[in-house]
Amino acid sequence: METISNMAIGEAFLSAFLQVLFDRLASNEFVGLLCGRKYDDMLDKLKVTLLTVTTLLHDAEDKQFHNHAVQKWLHMTKDALYDAEDMLDELASEALACKIAAESQATTNKPICRGIEHKLVKIIERLELIARYKNVLGLKENVGGRLFGFRNRLPTTSLVDESCVYGRSCDKEEIIRVLLCDEPTSSKVGVVPIVGMSGIGKTTLAQLVYNDDRVDEHFDLRIWMFVSDHFDAVRVTKTILESVTTGKVDLDDLNLLQVCLKEKLAGKRFLLVLDDVWNKRNNDWDLLWIPLKSGKSGSKIIVTTQNNDVASSMGTVRAHNLRGLSFEDCWLLFRSQAFENRIVDVNFEAIGKEIVKRCDGLPLAVKRFGILLHTRMEEDEWKDILSRKIWDLPDDESNILQTLRLSYNHLPAHLKPCFAYCSLFPMEFEFDRDSVVLLWMAEGFLEQPKGNKKLEAVGCELEDKMKDSEAFEKARHSSYIRHQREVTTRFESFSRLEYLRTFLSFDPTDGIGVSYLANKVPCDLLPRLRYLRVLSFNACRITGLPDTIGDLKTSTLPDSISLLCNLQTLLLVECRSLTKLPEEMGNLTSLRHLHITGSRLKEMPPRMCRLKNLQTLSEFMVCRDSGWGIRDLRDMLQLKGSLLISGLQNVVNFVAAMEANMKGKEELDHLRNLDDSRNERVEMVVLEMLQPHKNIKGVTIKDYGGTRFPGWIESPLFSNIVVLKLSDCKKCMQLPALGQLPSLKDLIVEGMEGIKSIGPEFYGDCNSPILPFRHWRL
Repeated sequence: METISNMAIGEAFLSAFLQVLFDRLASNEFVGLLCGRKYDDMLDKLKVTLLTVTTLLHDAEDKQFHNHAVQKWLHMTKDALYDAEDMLDELASEALACKIAAESQATTNKPICRGIEHKLVKIIERLELIARYKNVLGLKENVGGRLFGFRNRLPTTSLVDESCVYGRSCDKEEIIRVLLCDEPTSSKVGVVPIVGMSGIGKTTLAQLVYNDDRVDEHFDLRIWMFVSDHFDAVRVTKTILESVTTGKVDLDDLNLLQVCLKEKLAGKRFLLVLDDVWNKRNNDWDLLWIPLKSGKSGSKIIVTTQNNDVASSMGTVRAHNLRGLSFEDCWLLFRSQAFENRIVDVNFEAIGKEIVKRCDGLPLAVKRFGILLHTRMEEDEWKDILSRKIWDLPDDESNILQTLRLSYNHLPAHLKPCFAYCSLFPMEFEFDRDSVVLLWMAEGFLEQPKGNKKLEAVGCELEDKMKDSEAFEKARHSSYIRHQREVTTRFESFSRLEYLRTFLSFDPTDGIGVSYLANKVPCDLLPRLRYLRVLSFNACRITGLPDTIGDLKTSTLPDSISLLCNLQTLLLVECRSLTKLPEEMGNLTSLRHLHITGSRLKEMPPRMCRLKNLQTLSEFMVCRDSGWGIRDLRDMLQLKGSLLISGLQNVVNFVAAMEANMKGKEELDHLRNLDDSRNERVEMVVLEMLQPHKNIKGVTIKDYGGTRFPGWIESPLFSNIVVLKLSDCKKCMQLPALGQLPSLKDLIVEGMEGIKSIGPEFYGDCNSPILPFRHWRL
């Protein structure tokens, strides 16, 4: 049995994935690539067929856990949809390859997208066949986006069996402390949000608080309201009024309802629980808030929700984020349900604890499994439950999945594929925000921004909304995790994954920080992966990348490596044996992020200037034989983050340094220059020509051979510099007037043997009340 948190989504990912397909078919980039290719009619027919399948998905996703035939139908649909996107990948890739070839002035007589019409016809036929199964399976069209699981969802009440509650004493006391606090605030009616995922125990906690004797004595009125998905001011006002009057209210006019509620609450200190609030419309909440404000100062409203936006917008105090139970509390809860008063057999206990571990601290799951196993007296029955996938469990008895899926189903459509994608990572993997955003971007999950906003910025905003989320699965993305013994045949299954987009190698720390990923894998595996968008060999012992990567049609472009035209991210961090990149790297024009820190590269390939979309370039090496290569930085105007330029001693002409256009890189945060030159005059001019944009926040200069630093480093124009490191510049005899840099906080000066004293000019204006730098080392 897989962990509960990874099983709550299932094939529900497909409806969101379909939206990604539609967005791609309609995108300006895709339409532009295929302009004049005469596939408009076929693609329009594909859109219509996809729309037909879409109308069935909501109902199918709801029925799959009760109907194995529907589950198989969804698998068929999933395969067909992925094949459709793979076909679009092939279509766009070849169109892009032809565009690159034209820009390279390469000649090709091969027709673009050979056989694509046949593939389109076959996929459309498959999808049409899939759609015709609707009558056999009883699938309904136009469900209208009904949120799954609400059909049988019963409203909650204020009653609770406290004997079945474990591990919530501290949470209860914290909420009660806030409720009983009568300290003056900006609002005389306080709103206390309780936030957590489905099944975590928000309602149970609210029930415990609601029924506490101290709470009962403190408030004149207590009201319980189950809100669920539909937050409507008329319905909620009417239900609250009926609770206050303990009778049926026949009014439907909002004005009359609010006037009556205001009169009933006036001068009374009340506690209102709004349980299970999924969303709210600002206007409805504002309307409801008006009569509630008539209550006596110290009145409180508890809102339980899974939505952080709801909590932040409705709450007047900090939200209480409810976490999972400890294993010990989960075990006590499981024992109370599964064994009751029976003596616990050692074997049953061992199996039960394994089941509890897989519940991820969710009390709902623990309780349901306990109830499910209560009547099963055979050890084999317990082992069977442990080994089964959650969707194979009898849902009418466990009812776990239906509840857990609510968290996913309420996500906005554009967040669902991002949410689901995260499951490709290993358990316990700590997500790095920037890396995950790059993966989402490579998959086409991010909506194209308007104006000058970067796609990466859109991804960061989505990640902020999903930082507490977990996800599901699909195997067009593969991660490799080294085990104790590596067997090359482990990768044989990859040989069929022609359309693989993401290849990541994960490696636990092994003491020397390198991977035992076989050197032959890059050569044997990568030539088959023609549509890669993200490639990571971080910390791997590879000595080079093969020229055969992306070997589509070798006669189309000068080098086969250049045909990996979809690649957006290349991660080669700590590849300590890597000494050379492919000669035709410059043809990877889709590349946006190149991380090569920790390698032994001696030079950059020629024509890197064509990588105009690069936003991350961790290091640029200037080789001995081609000092003019630094000019390749000229058009990389989107570079951001940190850039290390090494081998500056090889730049023998200041014109080349000037043409690197460092002034034009507005988003670059940190510039590091490494040198080992003995030509003092040339080096001083070169470093002067490498003046960055005034937005730069950090500068490192190491092994500089000049006697004085460039004038720009002490210019007031560079008021944004926060960090400055001057290291091993042994010939420099004087430090620049760094007191002119008002934002400088961290100054590191080391290995400066030529400096004998520091004059007053170093400190700038001595009359200024602001200390120029708070931390510095000399």
